[in-house]
Amino acid sequence: MKTVINQHLFRHSETKSAAFNNLCTIIHKLADEAVYAGEVVQNKRLLGSFRLTYDRKNELSQVNIDLSAFDALFRANMPDLQKASDYAVGKDGYVVFHASGHHSGLYVKLTKVSKEKETPSFDSRRLGKGDLVAFRLWQPGSYTIRNEPGNQEASLTVLNAENRQYPDLTKLQPVRVTLSDKRFDPDRIEKWPVQALVISIETPAALTLQSTKPPQEKSVDSKPTPKAGKKRKRA
Repeated sequence: MKTVINQHLFRHSETKSAAFNNLCTIIHKLADEAVYAGEVVQNKRLLGSFRLTYDRKNELSQVNIDLSAFDALFRANMPDLQKASDYAVGKDGYVVFHASGHHSGLYVKLTKVSKEKETPSFDSRRLGKGDLVAFRLWQPGSYTIRNEPGNQEASLTVLNAENRQYPDLTKLQPVRVTLSDKRFDPDRIEKWPVQALVISIETPAALTLQSTKPPQEKSVDSKPTPKAGKKRKRA
């Protein structure tokens, strides 16, 4: 079986929940059974729209929506990438928004459709209690996570093992953090590359993740260079 690595995953080193890229995933739990109209926007450009039906009788516990699939040009170069115009979810109504491509500046809006009127329901630029944000970083180094509305701040270190002896990535559990109106808990975070960092939102939030210091690589084969001996003078 041939393994193919998505090169777009290495394109970014920073992200924002209000204008996200493939380093950020947003999980939203729908509150009401209803039909929703969704809009996918990149910066100020509408990439596309979709319809989402939430019915608790549906057996699907969550639905995954790849926002990159709404870019027609990107989709034309990715024959295996399928775009749907209708989605459905049941049970607790979890909707997972992510991007598989190179895109940045993404956000999504959901509007409840009813006979009386259309009611705004969710805007990923303004997260609230019950939402989840997952960051998955590939590059070791130091980062800062800040919540723009409340100015809470946390430090993040993506570890870089000596001699590149990393743990078994398939056995790593997500690192979990809670954002309250007072602070990130914990506010000093460590994780490995690829390992997910999941932040539970309990207060109005728009998160910014920025790199503060590049990693300091240690050479695997680095050894002290022996000092050269003094040469004898010829008689």
